[in-house]
Amino acid sequence: MSSFVGVVPIPRTSTYCGNKYALHGFFNSLRQDLALQGHKGVSITLCVLGGIKTKTATERLKGFPAEKSNVEREPVDICALAMIRGIALRKRQMYFPWYLSIVEITHFFFPNFAESIIQVATKGKPIEDMWKW
Repeated sequence: MSSFVGVVPIPRTSTYCGNKYALHGFFNSLRQDLALQGHKGVSITLCVLGGIKTKTATERLKGFPAEKSNVEREPVDICALAMIRGIALRKRQMYFPWYLSIVEITHFFFPNFAESIIQVATKGKPIEDMWKW
């Protein structure tokens, strides 16, 4: 299980981002090792999750600008079903909610633009400065 910040960094979470990026590197490498060793029946699905409505997540966000952002948290039960579906379909990577894949692609091709939007969304900078990158 990974996180959105394992594919797109957000401010004030560098240690957490680093850990999640490491998961992606480890499991992507492990996937190749297993394939080269002939383990065709083994699959690895990285679950890239966004904000989920859990008690722990709510408590950890207290005092951070993201707590005051307009980003909606997703229900745990719907997230669990999406993860089970992604694993059952043997996807390399699944995203919940689905639109995180679009954010990752946008960040890949337009990193400055995507990070500017993230900084505004997390209340790191005013909306007037969104186009300043």
